[in-house]
Amino acid sequence: MSVKTITAMLSVADVDRSLAFYVDKLGFTQTGRMAHDDGPAFWANIERDGQHIMLHAGHDHDAEGNDIPLQRAPDGHRDAGLYIYTDDIAALHADLVARGLDVPAPEARFYGMKDTHVFDPDGFAVQFGEPTDEVPSGDCGSE
Repeated sequence: MSVKTITAMLSVADVDRSLAFYVDKLGFTQTGRMAHDDGPAFWANIERDGQHIMLHAGHDHDAEGNDIPLQRAPDGHRDAGLYIYTDDIAALHADLVARGLDVPAPEARFYGMKDTHVFDPDGFAVQFGEPTDEVPSGDCGSE
């Protein structure tokens, strides 16, 4: 027996809004979507280069089984994020900029990665990076 893959599942306020962001701005492909009748999605699966992320409508249920939206911090999630490894951070950065995102230029970090980041509509940090031997410039918090 072995673990074959791990897929992140993000609890989001609006699955359709998040789906549009990940597909239109980050270049993922929608591979699944579930909704009640013609209503908004409550779950979606997206994929890019063989890597998957699931998005689901964050909610709980009361004693009668009614949906209760999960409470969210006003400044977004700081409890989880994504770190996506790439083999060409410069090309990925150019692709994100071409999709209309304001993305910081990739920087070498003290932990041996060259990376950049964006925040999704729910405030999840989505970081992209590749291993590097580049020496970081400036203070990178390695203390």
